[in-house]
Amino acid sequence: MIQSKMYAVVSATEAGQVPYPYTYVNHDGTARELHAAERQYLEQPFIPADGGRPYVKSTFDARDGWGSVKGFLHRSKLPHGLFIESAPVNNPNPPMSKADHIAFLKEKAAQFGFEVVERSDGTVEMKRSTTK
Repeated sequence: MIQSKMYAVVSATEAGQVPYPYTYVNHDGTARELHAAERQYLEQPFIPADGGRPYVKSTFDARDGWGSVKGFLHRSKLPHGLFIESAPVNNPNPPMSKADHIAFLKEKAAQFGFEVVERSDGTVEMKRSTTK
């Protein structure tokens, strides 16, 4: 079996830099420092095609698949002079339970004309909504 190479967004060398090389852009376009859990997430190696890898914006104005401007951004790509808020005290993205994740998917899917179907075997399927 061929072992895929894994990559972290932030290398061990970069992780020690002050200030930290990445920030977080909030949904309203403000920026903040990262919580320790977010730093750990960026420092974790992922296989390039892993859907769970961090979403890192390529530019300040870039939008994610849901149309939001929020996301991780390299500090050098922030607009000059933009104030960077302190890191939050509590983890802004605590792990979700299965029920919370399904509720999140249902809310997002409905916005785009999809529905989330929970099957009796515990799997979840997203499909185009048949109702208008």
